[in-house]
Amino acid sequence: AADFATLAKKEINPVLKDSHGKDKAASAIRDIVTGIEKISRNILVNRGADIIKFDYENIKKPLQSLQQDDIFIKPLGPLMSVIEKKIDVFAKDDIKNGFRAVEWSVEHGLYQQAVTMLQENIVTCILAEEKMDWGLEKNRNAVSKAIKIVSEKIEEWKVDDEEERLLIEKILDNHVVVELCGAFESLRHLRNDVNHGGYITEENKMAKSSQSILDRFKKSYSEIKQKMKIYGAWK
Repeated sequence: AADFATLAKKEINPVLKDSHGKDKAASAIRDIVTGIEKISRNILVNRGADIIKFDYENIKKPLQSLQQDDIFIKPLGPLMSVIEKKIDVFAKDDIKNGFRAVEWSVEHGLYQQAVTMLQENIVTCILAEEKMDWGLEKNRNAVSKAIKIVSEKIEEWKVDDEEERLLIEKILDNHVVVELCGAFESLRHLRNDVNHGGYITEENKMAKSSQSILDRFKKSYSEIKQKMKIYGAWK
């Protein structure tokens, strides 16, 4: 994305200036650059809601159109083809975009982003299945607590808030919670270690090297991906 943006801006800015922004091809490339930069930033800083809600058609349409034309900046042709393939699987208002962003992150070695997005998008999927607002913090916290209860087989659990108790009870029997509780908890410990820079000694006993971090993530990632595919939630 960065290379594409640098090359495109260098070439199209003079064209847009001379045409007062009216050159259609240059304007289309500008829109593609803006969109691709936003997608990349969303993944880099884990903007899950934005990744889900983004209108990818605003990039797909001009990409397809320009590739059919005689692009005035020849080096952009192959780059546009690559970008089109990268974003082809994304769709507006699709929760699966979170898992697609995980794959993007893994492909580019962005493991901190991948572990965070993987855990958070599982929570989002569970809430969406239960037809609960996945943007509310109390709902997301309820999912995390429900998973912990199932994972640790806690028979007698209590919370001080009645509303929170009802939320947790509603989530406890969700099939994703039941199937993925172990992998999710493993991922939670891993995320704590990674996001706290390995400074938490309790977590760090489980991962004494960066390679063990990657090995643990890949194991959880593989298990979760396989099970979510079975449910049709991955792609």
